[in-house]
Amino acid sequence: MASAYKPEEARVPPALPLPTPPVTKASCLFNLSFKIALCQLSVTPDKERNISHARKAIEDAAAKGAQLVVLPEIWNGPYSNDSFPVYAEDIDAGGDASPSTAMLSEVAQRLKITIVGGSIAERSGDRLYNTSCVFDTDGKLLAKHRKIHLFDIDIPGKITFIESKTLTAGQTPTIVDTEVGRIGIGICYDIRFQELAMIYAARVSAPNPLRFDKFKFMKSASGFFFAVQLIWFFEGLLLLEIPNDNSNKLLKSGAHLICYPGAFNMTTGPLHWELLQRARATDNQLYVATCSPARDAGAGYVAWGHSTLVGPFGEVMATTEHEESIIIAEIDYSIIELRRTNLPLLKQRRGDLYRLPSPPASASVAAQSQIRSANFLSVMAAAYKPEEARVPPALPLPAPPVTKASCLFNLCVCLFKIALCQLSVTPDKERNIAHSRKAIEDAAAKGAQLVLLPEIWNGPYSNDSFPVYAEDIDAGGDASPSTAMLSEVAQRLKITIVGGSIVERSGDRLYNTSCVFGTNGKLLAKHRKLFDINVPGKITFTESKTLTAGQTPTVVDTEVGRIGIGICYDINFEEIAMIYGARGAHLICYPGAFNMTTGPLHWELLQRARATDNQLYVATCSPARDAGAGYVAWGHSTLVGPFGEVLATTEHEEAIIIAEIDYSIIELRRTNLPLLKQRRGDLYRLVDVERLNSQ
Repeated sequence: MASAYKPEEARVPPALPLPTPPVTKASCLFNLSFKIALCQLSVTPDKERNISHARKAIEDAAAKGAQLVVLPEIWNGPYSNDSFPVYAEDIDAGGDASPSTAMLSEVAQRLKITIVGGSIAERSGDRLYNTSCVFDTDGKLLAKHRKIHLFDIDIPGKITFIESKTLTAGQTPTIVDTEVGRIGIGICYDIRFQELAMIYAARVSAPNPLRFDKFKFMKSASGFFFAVQLIWFFEGLLLLEIPNDNSNKLLKSGAHLICYPGAFNMTTGPLHWELLQRARATDNQLYVATCSPARDAGAGYVAWGHSTLVGPFGEVMATTEHEESIIIAEIDYSIIELRRTNLPLLKQRRGDLYRLPSPPASASVAAQSQIRSANFLSVMAAAYKPEEARVPPALPLPAPPVTKASCLFNLCVCLFKIALCQLSVTPDKERNIAHSRKAIEDAAAKGAQLVLLPEIWNGPYSNDSFPVYAEDIDAGGDASPSTAMLSEVAQRLKITIVGGSIVERSGDRLYNTSCVFGTNGKLLAKHRKLFDINVPGKITFTESKTLTAGQTPTVVDTEVGRIGIGICYDINFEEIAMIYGARGAHLICYPGAFNMTTGPLHWELLQRARATDNQLYVATCSPARDAGAGYVAWGHSTLVGPFGEVLATTEHEEAIIIAEIDYSIIELRRTNLPLLKQRRGDLYRLVDVERLNSQ
């Protein structure tokens, strides 16, 4: 299956094995662990005090055994547009021109530690940047990361901050080899853009110019030929040429750890800070470390705090509250490979459906030249080509038909009720069909215009049961009593049904298939589960023993808006949700049966992450939990809003959740937090292969 679905082509250049981190050389035999310190520091207007205070914190951390120390964002002065020019330093000049980095270099060398120096305002010529400096154990400046995505948000009554008034965005992702492994660097708002973390994990960084010209083979000293085909459409099909040599280590393997010094605020912090850290770690199966300033309630900008270390399974390994503190925690890189074996996401990606390539470095150069004279968002947006971050370009949200019945006095409200039917499932198929019919009728009686059923609701979830309960959906009628019931009920009650999923028989193949029925009972779409769950460890389940994976993402226009469909394990792959967002979906429905191992850690996390990253609604529906079944479902069916907020949920028992969806909130949140306009099409682009090929 892996070869057929081309997981290696989901990233361009292809993802390669993790390197052996240098930290192992100085550690015990076969030990891949070391200590990290997150220094959550108080910041005052006194720059000299801040530098001295940071020095002392680093020394204290090193005394406790830390080999890697991370500082907060803007730790040497207040976080404000007025302060950035005053506290800015010429890092390249060094010495007295940059006392903050001079201190970091001296301490790193003296203590023989690696420092990710949070960030400070950097002055370079007539421009200012929000810049993080990484220093090695010899005090050498290994890398500078200039914040790529500037913090420009406007949430009326909550917070308005426009970094682009004074700061210029950076032009390159930053991955750096250190004595404690390969580290990707982001600063605060960078964490909102999943593409950057995907690049770091997938070894797709372009610090050196890459040639996008006619196809050639390049021969390296070792005699290998290596060329990576890249779908990139400027004026036709182009190919990316990369020599197979050791001159660019960043193209050889990716990050073990991503560090995000950041100062989330009191509005977005409670909702998104931990969520985004856990999402980036879980999706990319690596460590994520964040470091915030301590909270100062009297400051002009009040930081959320809560510096955190997250492991590669999305588990919070160490954190703190908002006060000043130094967190000491242990990182063990061997856990990365263990988790990637437990949950082999990298091998299960679908390079036949999507690809994340790096665009030409010249695009960044062009963007830089266009913004030299201005920093306004409109100019920045044009220079950084947010519309090119999706290929083909993202579609605008359509006006859902539901609004036609909701307009009064020229005021259109996109309101309707959704029902999530978390149902018990037994071996009795007829009972399951009758039980589902009754649940749908009850939901409609409560005003639901959209009803969602669970994954595999008409029989047990097991490889042995799949062939027994399979139905020929295309034949319909007696050959598919489950879908016949859904069609009849949808037409009779004039509602839209996302029919969970059942096992579909098509020829000699079986699929895990979700059917969407319109208000006239017509089958609007079939979604065949794209990703087969193959998970060893605490739970072992290999769907691919009996089921075949689907071949196309599914977005369907209904009376209640444009809906993207995924089934259970599909939610683990962020690219599918990104594609649905780019295709104009208002809502993604995931019927799913997460288990008792991944459910507690990942079920709600992934729903909230997909909703937050794509700024749309996400609805999930699980079977009710049956502790005596061969496969025990987690339950917890949920509706999540476009700001990542849980709007409605339940526990594990049978239940029908009725909740309200208001699509006008999508545009509101996209105005408050304009992520779509802030994407960096000059640095990354997600290719929707199906849409591209259909043009």
